[in-house]
Amino acid sequence: MDFHSNPISISLALILALLFALILFRESQQKHRKNKKFHPIGGTIFDQLLNFHRLQHYMIDLAGKYRTYRLLSRLRSEIYTTENNPESA
Repeated sequence: MDFHSNPISISLALILALLFALILFRESQQKHRKNKKFHPIGGTIFDQLLNFHRLQHYMIDLAGKYRTYRLLSRLRSEIYTTENNPESA
């Protein structure tokens, strides 16, 4: 029986090609992530909940510690940037 007419060998070849493409895609994504720089993590949603009674002061403390920082939650990441101006303090 010829290789091209056997449905099992055609299916196997397609699965192998798909796996090879998936592996190449994952490697390219991992290389892209390694080169990408992220801002420091200032806190999570749980930190905001724990400091809810003083949330504004908590955010001011983070702004004094970091110029740009991230607050992580389950579905997204928020980036905050502050201007630390010593003349206005």
